[in-house]
Amino acid sequence: MQYSVDWANVVTSYMKKQLADIALPSAPRPGLNIKQTFKGVLSDSDTRDRWISRFVYCLKLLRTFYSEGLVDSRTYLTWIVQQMSACNLAQISFITRLADEYLDGMLGSRPLIRPFLHACLSKLSEKPGTIHVEQNSREVCQILQDNLADIKRRNEAMLFRSLPIHVSARLGSDVSDIKLLNSISSLTNMESLQFFSHSTGDEVGFAEKLDMLLTWSVTPLQFGDHRPFAAVTLIRNWRMDAADRATRRHFCPPDEFLQDRLFDWLDTSDIANDPDNIRSVSLLFGKLVKYELFSYASYVQRLIARGEIGLSTIEVRRTKAR
Repeated sequence: MQYSVDWANVVTSYMKKQLADIALPSAPRPGLNIKQTFKGVLSDSDTRDRWISRFVYCLKLLRTFYSEGLVDSRTYLTWIVQQMSACNLAQISFITRLADEYLDGMLGSRPLIRPFLHACLSKLSEKPGTIHVEQNSREVCQILQDNLADIKRRNEAMLFRSLPIHVSARLGSDVSDIKLLNSISSLTNMESLQFFSHSTGDEVGFAEKLDMLLTWSVTPLQFGDHRPFAAVTLIRNWRMDAADRATRRHFCPPDEFLQDRLFDWLDTSDIANDPDNIRSVSLLFGKLVKYELFSYASYVQRLIARGEIGLSTIEVRRTKAR
């Protein structure tokens, strides 16, 4: 909103005026020492206390304005970056304090954090004691370069770029499957999307793909509330195709086979049994039950048959099934 930008400009203009009161002494004239020629606001205890009191009060107001969205965050953070570049060595401690408090806001924006880091390194080079400062600057630059290289490798890995040459066929297939699932959107024709193989004899391959699909649909490492619905739709489409093939060839229907595979995933998957994922798993299996892809009654009967404990609501001990 424009009002937040305007108010951010008002606040930063006032803070800039306060910071302008802090100046470095100029070179003393012959015959006079610095104390006789320099009357900075921080050099006198009374003016220092008054200045600090006003500055602290301004920071308290700013925290409230920032948290409530009354000042535009990008305008304010941009101002901090600009002040880090333009401030003198007497002002830098105050600017650094501001930057430290609002660093999280800058870290998510490359156009902000890059010039901010350059400004910090530039100020290090201006500091007296050049030998130690230059050494520290080189060390900081090396750390930043190493971290940026590591971030680049991780980003490329998440985007499935620069994969090792000797990658296994299974990994290559998994990468393709994840890309396919992540491409699903509201515009995707789910009827024509082929995720499962039409092969009827590859039970291991189907189980691996089903495990990937179910994990993708509930893991917090992926994004999109549509994922459980997309997974159920893909399983429904597979079940209908498999049922048609079974009818034509006089095979057993796929319902029992699918029930066993879903049970195995729910029983053994670490993702499924993570307490943080219980809502996503419940939503997923609620949809599977709704479309008769998973039988809750058969699930409970199987748990009882193997002597599963913890099914009663009065029992304290909790199990995966519970």
